Amino acid sequence: MSDEEGGWMNDDAEENEEEERTTKAETKPKIARKLEEPVVEKTEVQQILEAKMKKQEEDDTDRIKEIEEARRLEREKEDEELRKLKEKQAQRKKERELEDQKMEEQRRQLEEKRRQEDEQRKQRMEDEKRKKQELQEMKKAAAQAAMVGGRNFVIEKDKEGGNSTIDKFMNISKAKTEMSLNTGELQALKMRTINERVKPLALSELDNVALKAKAEELWKTIVVLETSKYDLAERSTRQEYDLKELNERQRQMNVKKHVAQGLDAGAANSPYPPKVQLISKYERRTDRRTFQERKAIFEVETKRLEDLAAELQKPAAKTREAWVKPKKSAGDEDGEEDNEENGEANEEGGGAEPAEEEEESSAPFWIAIQIQSNGLKMVITKDTYLPSYSELETEEIKLSSPALKAGATHFGLYCDNICKEFMLCRAEEGDPRRCLQEGKEVTACGLDFFRKVKKFCYEPFEKHWRCLEDRSQDMEFRWCRKSQYAFDSCVKEHIGQDRPYAGYFAQVRVHDSTRRPKPLKAPIREYEPIPRLPKDYPRPEAAYGSRSPISP
Repeated sequence: MSDEEGGWMNDDAEENEEEERTTKAETKPKIARKLEEPVVEKTEVQQILEAKMKKQEEDDTDRIKEIEEARRLEREKEDEELRKLKEKQAQRKKERELEDQKMEEQRRQLEEKRRQEDEQRKQRMEDEKRKKQELQEMKKAAAQAAMVGGRNFVIEKDKEGGNSTIDKFMNISKAKTEMSLNTGELQALKMRTINERVKPLALSELDNVALKAKAEELWKTIVVLETSKYDLAERSTRQEYDLKELNERQRQMNVKKHVAQGLDAGAANSPYPPKVQLISKYERRTDRRTFQERKAIFEVETKRLEDLAAELQKPAAKTREAWVKPKKSAGDEDGEEDNEENGEANEEGGGAEPAEEEEESSAPFWIAIQIQSNGLKMVITKDTYLPSYSELETEEIKLSSPALKAGATHFGLYCDNICKEFMLCRAEEGDPRRCLQEGKEVTACGLDFFRKVKKFCYEPFEKHWRCLEDRSQDMEFRWCRKSQYAFDSCVKEHIGQDRPYAGYFAQVRVHDSTRRPKPLKAPIREYEPIPRLPKDYPRPEAAYGSRSPISP
């Protein structure tokens, strides 16, 4: 503890000493006065009071001492806490300084590392640029050397003096240069190259032994060249075979892949993409017929319709021979005069009417109307009864597909019996004309249901069908469970109908109509059995094998 920290304790001690000296100085005159005053005897009460006062003073003195001791201990405790706090602050300051130094060192290392990476990148870019320039210069030099008839390769020298690898781009540049030359220049280049590579033999200075040695050397060179030529030819043949085999494997793999995907196997190796397959929205099978097959079916159907239209046309009226004016001829002049006379006579007599009018054709006039009922096509004549427009008119449910799908489940349960009655009528009667009233009742029930929904549950119903329309292309319910729950709750509260569970409409149920008798089925026509041959009928022997015996 420093002197400044303990200074206030020294001041308190000095104040206490001054108070003690003052108390002693005041007490001494009192004692002197007591000695000077005459002694007076005190009563018992006074003595008791003095004893109590003295005791009270002693108690006060002891209490003061205890308070001062407690205050001193508290001050010492505060001083100790203050000292620890200052030590802790000093320690934290040192730690912070060390952390700052460490962070500064890391920052400096990162900067140094970044600077080195930048220098290396710049150096690498400069090296690549220099190599590209050297490569361009080498290509240019090789092209110039090829043009003037020099060698078609460049041998580089390493820094240490050794030979380096031949540039692999020299032959490419040489080929490009040769492609730009005409026939005469190529022939001249060929002769110049041969003259450079094939040196003339100096045989005049050689004796017999040297000539033999030279001949053997040339023979060995020829053998090596022919061997290399044969090896290269065999290698080329083998590579061509391998390429053909790999191409065939690739073709077979493509065919299998296309067949597995349901595509045409012939288009597997075609350079063009596969054609778009036509798929009917009413079937789940792919139409794999070719264009020619579909065209043939279309032409056959078109021809059939044309023939039917020709049959349905009304036949031309017949004309009588008496109405046709005969053609003029040389031998018929007298006949014409007679006809004129007869005509004048007819005019005088008022004229004659035709004997008979043409009778209408007895062929029926077919109406080109066909209906399909229970898989059978029936041609309708003019005598067939068809409902009028007034019988077919009814109020429609003017809702779009999302709204109909949103309320279809509750609508099906709300009109369950009426819908079953209509479906039973269609299945039993097989004629839609006999079920018009049932169909109108189904439409009326749907109008009643959706009007109640509009009256009581318009907002949740609109949110639900808008969610079905916006959230998915197929209008799936799984994305709109929240709005569906709100709509179901509203229907249950105001219409009193719960949402049917999944699979309710797929259950097998029996519906018995109470207002319409069940129609009678047409009797099944029975045919007489085909008579068999008699047993004694002559039967020739079979050419191959045996005949089975005639069954009785």
